[in-house]
Amino acid sequence: MARATFFLTADNDFVLYVNGRKAGASDGDLENWRVLKKLDVTKHLRGGKNVLAVQAVNATDSPSPAGLIGHLVVELDGAGAVHVR
Repeated sequence: MARATFFLTADNDFVLYVNGRKAGASDGDLENWRVLKKLDVTKHLRGGKNVLAVQAVNATDSPSPAGLIGHLVVELDGAGAVHVR
């Protein structure tokens, strides 16, 4: 594996975990959902099965719609890339 990148945004905040360890997070700005975050998760992945988890918070005082979207790209040494959506 050459590199692994996770692209993610959530309304409003998130923490990304890979194999039970924190791999990245948003910065607490309430407008985070407007910007796609790019996280290098190469060092967190291992051969075989991996577990990805996202803890997301919709920071509002009243009920409102929320969302989360993510895309993992694993670039392989000389063999293209694997996309996990």
